[in-house]
Amino acid sequence: MKEPVTAFLRHLEMEKHASPHTIRAYRRDLADFTRSVGVVRDATARDVRAWLASLHAQDTTNFPRVFPIVPTVAGGSRRSNPEAT
Repeated sequence: MKEPVTAFLRHLEMEKHASPHTIRAYRRDLADFTRSVGVVRDATARDVRAWLASLHAQDTTNFPRVFPIVPTVAGGSRRSNPEAT
């Protein structure tokens, strides 16, 4: 995994005191997202939407919980990303 993902997972563990199960779920979802987009820092809102659409098309029952934080991990924010609107 890339550095932003690792830093985010560490933040969940150390600052938010997330359970090991929560961290494992985020790790799995972020690894899948990383495989989908390549470089997380370069991910756009369009990439997130495409990834989520692909999960929906697969009828994934374990819908990822990572969606709200992907812009943060990718180094941006919804407000600073013009594609996010």
